[in-house]
Amino acid sequence: MTIDIADAGLLREQCWIDGAWVGRGSIAVTDPAPGETLARAPDLGTGETRAAIAAAEAARPGWAGLLASERAPVLRRRFDLMIRHQDALSM
Repeated sequence: MTIDIADAGLLREQCWIDGAWVGRGSIAVTDPAPGETLARAPDLGTGETRAAIAAAEAARPGWAGLLASERAPVLRRRFDLMIRHQDALSM
């Protein structure tokens, strides 16, 4: 069994780190009852984790320096996308 979602682009086997999709392979995500593979998740290690943390730390001052009125449209866009794709995200 695999997850059937309307927009296949929503399911990635990579992580977004510092402006780029990163991944060196994937691991199976299985339903433990029947043992079926539902999807595949990125297989990342220490290097990728450290890169993600460093990118987040580097981005923080710029984000923190924005006014709430400047951050609000970005957060609203994320909310709108989650609501639009809530069925796929809830699987």
